[in-house]
Amino acid sequence: MGYEQVRASDVQGLRAFLTGADLTLAGLETGSVRLWVERDADRQIVGSNGYEISEDRRHALIRSVAVAPQNRTEGSGSRLA
Repeated sequence: MGYEQVRASDVQGLRAFLTGADLTLAGLETGSVRLWVERDADRQIVGSNGYEISEDRRHALIRSVAVAPQNRTEGSGSRLA
């Protein structure tokens, strides 16, 4: 598994993953939001995190951390956070 920053081509898959986790989709395309995903060996998204950078770039707000149910208790949430 590896972490990677979300690209435009990843947004649809991330939307599906977040919907399944019952998390908000608001602001995914906002320029101040940074999104990362963790993928399994089959390249499926199994974890994600997002944070928002303040205008002065001195602060960040963690928006969400999500881990697929089958990957919980493996430390993914802690690594993503």
